[in-house]
Amino acid sequence: DSGVLRGGQTGAAHITVWDIKGKKVLETRTAMRKLAFPYIPGLLSFREIPAILAAMAEGTSEFTGVRRARFKESNRISAVRQGLERAGIHVEEEEDRLVITGGKLRNAVIDSHNDHRIAMAFSMMGAAAGGVRIENAECVSKTYPAYWDALRKLGVMIDER
Repeated sequence: DSGVLRGGQTGAAHITVWDIKGKKVLETRTAMRKLAFPYIPGLLSFREIPAILAAMAEGTSEFTGVRRARFKESNRISAVRQGLERAGIHVEEEEDRLVITGGKLRNAVIDSHNDHRIAMAFSMMGAAAGGVRIENAECVSKTYPAYWDALRKLGVMIDER
């Protein structure tokens, strides 16, 4: 499955999500500030990368309908909150809701919780802002063994120390 998030001049976001076979399963236009992630069978509702984008945006963004993400390779809601807090971002976590107030990121060591989606999401924060070290980053090999090489090809500097 994959998703695309494109910002518009009006401050709205256009979000399209496809399943693994290329079938469109969700399309919505919404203000980035308040995103609901409905359950779609066969597709994880919560997306970590929009949460990372919210941390780098001005203002407060609210994600609702995220409960199911607690029961994956890690508790992805708590893992995102912990990582963002380490990077200096204010986050409120509730059972089915995550509220992120964007701000200035600081250097951070992020625990991937051995979860490929957490490692990949925080790698995007590192690519955009720098100063991110991801523990157990090799966990991405579960789903995308060439992930770090692909980022390098895109010009992202990766230090493997």
